[in-house]
Amino acid sequence: MNTDEFGKIMLMLIASYKWFSDMNNETKEVWYSCLKDLEYKETGIAVKLMIMTEGKEPSIASIRKAVLKSKGSRLTAEESWLELNKNLVQFGWYNAKEGIEALSPLTAKAVETFGYKKMCKMNLDSYVRTQYIKAFNSADERDAELKSLPENYRKLLEKTSLKLEE
Repeated sequence: MNTDEFGKIMLMLIASYKWFSDMNNETKEVWYSCLKDLEYKETGIAVKLMIMTEGKEPSIASIRKAVLKSKGSRLTAEESWLELNKNLVQFGWYNAKEGIEALSPLTAKAVETFGYKKMCKMNLDSYVRTQYIKAFNSADERDAELKSLPENYRKLLEKTSLKLEE
């Protein structure tokens, strides 16, 4: 988003919330620096939805999360559980590597909690399902947090986490 487009977003916010009309130039620059990597159209839609549905003034973080949310449907925990069950039947213990590669990234991340081969041996009852859904939701929340960050910060975090693992 360029500065003109950001100005249009700010006009929507100023028209809707008193606090934004009192914002000084330095604060606007901070907001722009934190939102400039977002697409203008998606940001505009997200801000309009927030204005229409939320009673409080949005923050930078809430706008970034709303933009991410508006980008499209994400896999739900139930859909992931069904995907995993079909995958285990299709690939099983002997084709574990191929099975893991065939999973969606979030499902694969949740399966890492248990281990693919262990999942193959488990009785997939309601207890295991409940634990899996908790693991999936945790992975999904972490993924959403990372995706709400600008690209350069995500890369920095990846480099940092790789150094910690070594």
